[in-house]
Amino acid sequence: GSDVQLGQPLQFSKLIKEKALNNIIAEESKCYWTNILKLPLQPITFKNGKIRPNLKTYEGGHLTFSIGKELKEKLKHFASSNHSTLFMILLGTLNILIYRYTHQKDFVVGVPASTKNSPDFRQTIGLATSVFPVRVPIESDIDFKSYLIKIRKAVFAIHDYPDFDANAIIRELNLGWDQGRASPLFDVIVNMETETT
Repeated sequence: GSDVQLGQPLQFSKLIKEKALNNIIAEESKCYWTNILKLPLQPITFKNGKIRPNLKTYEGGHLTFSIGKELKEKLKHFASSNHSTLFMILLGTLNILIYRYTHQKDFVVGVPASTKNSPDFRQTIGLATSVFPVRVPIESDIDFKSYLIKIRKAVFAIHDYPDFDANAIIRELNLGWDQGRASPLFDVIVNMETETT
């Protein structure tokens, strides 16, 4: 066999300090998310005459689309000039579209994000993601750039408070499961994949 190189041994006192720091960070995450979601959560209800079944059926769908190079460049420029990303623009646009179809100003969408920054996953190989709730109420008279600032703040919060994901929030808020919904927090999950060319 070959020799295995081991890292520096971890001192017990350092381990205790790291654990205490991690507990403080987890508590900050818990406070942030429970504060954002403490008001009653309403499911997204589209005004299409269809009634949500009592039991989820997995008959929903997903929408996949691509944007052309010219539009992508315009959107990237708009994002850059507003200190945002393409994903933030997509999320803000989708939220406004949901508002237009439902007339609901306050709802939650799910956003998958990496949990690799968690100390528990630093040495893990593979994909480590959780879904986080994004709640950015829409004011009737708000313009898109102002709304985008709120979206940006909500997306940054996912990275600032990653130690308390949707499952932990559901347990902490003691949210009951409606058998007709996939999650008591959100009905829509937004994700963006970029092609490398």
